[in-house]
Amino acid sequence: MLLSFTTIKDETLIAWDSVTDRASDLFNPTIRLGVTGLSTAGKTVFITAFIQNLLRDGRLPMFEVVREGRLTKVTLGQQPNNKVSRFEYEKHLNALMNDQIWPQSTRSLSQLRLELHYTPKPSIFNVTSRNKLTIDILDYPGEWLLDLPLLYKSYRDFSREAIERARSSNHIKHADEWLAHVQTINILKNAQEDEIDNLSTKFKDYLKSAKNDNLSFSSLSPGRFLIPGQFDGAQVLNFCPLPHLDDKRITKNSLADIMEQRYEAYKSVVIKPFFREYIVRLDRQVVLIDALQAMNAGENSVLEMEQALSEILHCFRLGKKNWIHSLWQHKIDRLLIAATKADHLHHENHDNLQTITSEIVAKAIAYAKLNGTKTESLAIASIRTTREGLSTQHNENLPVVIGTPMPHETIAGTQFDGTTQTAIFPGDLPNSLEQLLNENWKNHLNFVNFRPPKIDKKSSFPHIRLDRAMQFLLGDYLS
Repeated sequence: MLLSFTTIKDETLIAWDSVTDRASDLFNPTIRLGVTGLSTAGKTVFITAFIQNLLRDGRLPMFEVVREGRLTKVTLGQQPNNKVSRFEYEKHLNALMNDQIWPQSTRSLSQLRLELHYTPKPSIFNVTSRNKLTIDILDYPGEWLLDLPLLYKSYRDFSREAIERARSSNHIKHADEWLAHVQTINILKNAQEDEIDNLSTKFKDYLKSAKNDNLSFSSLSPGRFLIPGQFDGAQVLNFCPLPHLDDKRITKNSLADIMEQRYEAYKSVVIKPFFREYIVRLDRQVVLIDALQAMNAGENSVLEMEQALSEILHCFRLGKKNWIHSLWQHKIDRLLIAATKADHLHHENHDNLQTITSEIVAKAIAYAKLNGTKTESLAIASIRTTREGLSTQHNENLPVVIGTPMPHETIAGTQFDGTTQTAIFPGDLPNSLEQLLNENWKNHLNFVNFRPPKIDKKSSFPHIRLDRAMQFLLGDYLS
């Protein structure tokens, strides 16, 4: 079934790519694993910890092939696609282990190949001699993920939604200058390039200001306005939404006409090739979210995250694997949505975080057509930055997490210097999303970001439930 934003030509190209992939898979079974996430979720850290724990025999008791001693060797493979940058695993590992700083966030598309050698389970049904699985990990900015829903939206739809969002309570302080200017423009007058430049620049400034805020913004699109990649400076990024379009007939060469043309070009030149060449070729997908930061920011941020996930999942090609169909069409048959930074909470709250994450995701999953795709929601910490303890206050024992907060992190007026280990009571999460939203729970929560832990250079990173993520994503292939 064709997606509403693909043409017959697109589908033909997609089918050809799938046939090529499957021919290669006959000789070298390969999983194409996409990893992305919403802002501040820690995509780079997840991939680095994922790889490092496999390469260094990490503690992975819930990963069946490791627990049973059947994983015999893990190596880094040759770059699978010379058009795509290599994921800088060694550089990120050095930042985490030697410098104890978090690596820079994802700014472009990158890829890394892992080769897992294993002993299959003995079984009368296992008649193949396959003992190697190749995993091609594709890392791409979450900002680009947010562009996918634009493929099925007209310029009028995009403009209406963007302006409504800009006027919302979380966004208005960042968008006020752009809104004030765009409201005064005659959108039907002849387009002038300097006016387009001015409007586009102010709109981009709004998006960048919102991204740099401590609030959790999940809907800042177009994503290439924030991370342009190879399109930096291109005319195709020179547009913005306009008001008052619903009841207007757009005249040729008007400001609205040129903006609409640029928007449609953005979809065809920027988004569609990315979608066709990479997204539709994925077999499994990880979407990371920073649910704790959204909770810290309040109800509007949680609801914005929920809406963003709904639109994103609707764009993935989800579906149960069918051997015949898979010859010409990839499907994402397993989808993991993981709330990161579970180590910022005491373990007594991990189940509540997972429950709330599942409820945030539930609406998105209901909106998407799963077609048999298996989904999992987890609360994880790709790298555990804290240990647990008890603190006595007013004759009461409080469960605390102990770690080194990042410089300039603040709780109750106390600013941390980035070098002092501190015990923090982060608060207790409610046991449902409804309770979180209805009772203004953010006033009871104290989350800060911690520095990476200092560990022996030969050790694997400590984590929370990373092994469960591995089992869900890879376990069936390694049985």
